[in-house]
Amino acid sequence: MSQPQDPPNGSNAEAQAAGQRLRAMATRIAKEKSEIIWSRAWGLFREPGKEWEQIRKEDTTVASLFAGYVLPVAAVPTFAGMLGQLVFGERLPSGEVYREPFLSALLGAILTCLSVVALVYLMGLLINLIAEQFDGDRHELNALKVAAYTPTPVLATGLAAIYPGLWWVSLFGLGWSAYLLYRGLPILMRSPQDRAAAYATTVAIVAMIALLLIMMMSGCLSLADQVGA
Repeated sequence: MSQPQDPPNGSNAEAQAAGQRLRAMATRIAKEKSEIIWSRAWGLFREPGKEWEQIRKEDTTVASLFAGYVLPVAAVPTFAGMLGQLVFGERLPSGEVYREPFLSALLGAILTCLSVVALVYLMGLLINLIAEQFDGDRHELNALKVAAYTPTPVLATGLAAIYPGLWWVSLFGLGWSAYLLYRGLPILMRSPQDRAAAYATTVAIVAMIALLLIMMMSGCLSLADQVGA
């Protein structure tokens, strides 16, 4: 009886080589994406007017904008907060420290991240919807660009959420995001400069209300976990 033959070593070597190429490609793409994100964030901090002009000229799609920028940036504060919950926990009124279970914290982070992405999209629709009321031009893609890049500072400073005692750092990011909104609306939505403040204030108020609702929902989920524990 003939013995079964082992597959040739060449096939294993080719599979390993293919796997290495895929890993190298994924690493390179991730590195390029991170460099693009940090370059954009730095540009908005250093020269916001010039960066907004560059953003206006860029040819992109809604899918590329959200998958390549909004989602990764939104993941920064949500997963930093998750890590903070797992490592440092939350001090209860009784004095005990409550640490959320891993799966519960992961689910909460994912839901919060997706909620932030949805909020950014809705803000883009709002910016476009009310543009003409502030003598601007309606342009859906430009409105979504404003909504996508404006919260960069507040989301980036959300990295401080890894330690609960540093929550106040996000206040600086919140102030800079408001300034970016004020600078970006006249450039991308063609709103007159003298109407930009009212335009930005209207959008910011709605965004803050929506953000508070998200935080309340997140807090309710955390409270339910604590009660269940």
